[in-house]
Amino acid sequence: MAGYGAYGVEYTSPVSVTQSLPWLELAGVMPWTGIRGGGEYGEEWHQAGFQKTTQNTWKDFIACAEYVIAEKYTSFAHLAIRGGSAGGILISNTIAEWPELFGAAINNVDINDTIRYETTSNGVPNSQEFGSTKTEAGFKNLLAMDGYLKIRNGVKYPAVLLTTGINDPRVEP
Repeated sequence: MAGYGAYGVEYTSPVSVTQSLPWLELAGVMPWTGIRGGGEYGEEWHQAGFQKTTQNTWKDFIACAEYVIAEKYTSFAHLAIRGGSAGGILISNTIAEWPELFGAAINNVDINDTIRYETTSNGVPNSQEFGSTKTEAGFKNLLAMDGYLKIRNGVKYPAVLLTTGINDPRVEP
């Protein structure tokens, strides 16, 4: 199951994803989620998953996961989730909030550490979407969406594949 939920980007239109063909040929199911923060339902939908309300992105994503499990498309143990870039906030928080709901996760060139993201080369331009540590409200928003800081010892998390681009100027390793 894939998600993004940021910048008002619409994420549910049909696309051709050739690397997914082997999975689909084996009767795999690949849900793409239209969660708040995205652009599926206009600017109000985007704002409902923006800065102070970013937690709605992973709440919606979890609800989508519960739906595909309830409808018997898959089971907890067989559900893998995927996101990248700003969708990394979605994936890391989904894992931190309900780790037993998923069997695996892929986080591609992802933003996980939102508190520190503003100190990177691409962090300042993104503060409009996520908030800034330079204000109390912005710091609180970023802290609430920092999936990295929510990971705890002793919790059984799903298998996670983290990828990065060694020279990626947008999401630094």
